[in-house]
Amino acid sequence: MGVIFPLLLLQLAVPVHLLGVLVGLAALGPLLLSIPAGMLCDRYGDRPVLIACALVALVTSLLYVVAQSLWALALLQLVGGTARSTAWMAAQSYVSRVVTTAERAARMGQFTFAANLSMLVTPPLLGMWAASYGASSAFFGMALWCLVLLAVVLRLPRYPSLNAV
Repeated sequence: MGVIFPLLLLQLAVPVHLLGVLVGLAALGPLLLSIPAGMLCDRYGDRPVLIACALVALVTSLLYVVAQSLWALALLQLVGGTARSTAWMAAQSYVSRVVTTAERAARMGQFTFAANLSMLVTPPLLGMWAASYGASSAFFGMALWCLVLLAVVLRLPRYPSLNAV
């Protein structure tokens, strides 16, 4: 998102002074809602929250393709940014809850390695995609990434929420 959203804004000829505002809106939802999002994980479990966030991220990724107004893009940034941030938090919480203390450091290291590898690989790939087919089309790549996340999350073992007892 850090590459393709600004490219989309440039493609839509959004004034430069609004670029930073629109990009930054993805952090506003997580800033205001991180504590309630954590409470959702505690109440309903990390896996259901991850599933919901993957679905919201998938839908918002696809909506970027058709969004043309600044208001629609701002709303997508708020909703999509909140979903992506909450998914990241829920994924970390899931690992910390289901992995034994003895394995936690190794599993979190693997988790972090995979996340950083993704941050290394996907921006150039989606940037090339955007250069070849237009910035809007690169959001299909983001949607594909969300589908992969959803497929992985659906395979995760269930565990009871903290308030289920």
